[in-house]
Amino acid sequence: MTLDVRGGAAGRGLWLDPTPDNLRQLVRLAPRAQKELGVPLHVDAVVEEIRLFTRRVAGERLGLGAKTGTLVYGHDAVIQALAAGKVLTVVFAADAAERTQDSVRGAAAARSNVRVLSVPWSAAEVGALTGRGLIAVFGVAGSSLTATLVSVLRRLSDLG
Repeated sequence: MTLDVRGGAAGRGLWLDPTPDNLRQLVRLAPRAQKELGVPLHVDAVVEEIRLFTRRVAGERLGLGAKTGTLVYGHDAVIQALAAGKVLTVVFAADAAERTQDSVRGAAAARSNVRVLSVPWSAAEVGALTGRGLIAVFGVAGSSLTATLVSVLRRLSDLG
């Protein structure tokens, strides 16, 4: 079994929307499918490849968001952007301090349409992807890139 992340490989295949529920179902059903198909299915490798691909795409989109000015960085700037209604998604690095998360989540809760996500990157990794120092929290402001960036960050957050 090979992974075709672009959906362009020739021949028949198994189409899977890589949501966490679908991946859990794939892992659960793999032994039966392997027996029926008579070929080895390396499901753990496929799941890991999906995670790595999603991380890479999310990183690329995050870097693009940084270049286009779509991102608001840091606790104070995110709080101000939330109050002004400029940020619709808040994203925490995996190692963001609990006090930072509590404070920003409180400000986000005051606005009904704000989505809050966590990514499996450290503040140092987020900083490296955006060309900055340590970034424990950032906001995604409205732009044409926002929907794509938020979608891939949500998928990354879901996959862990």
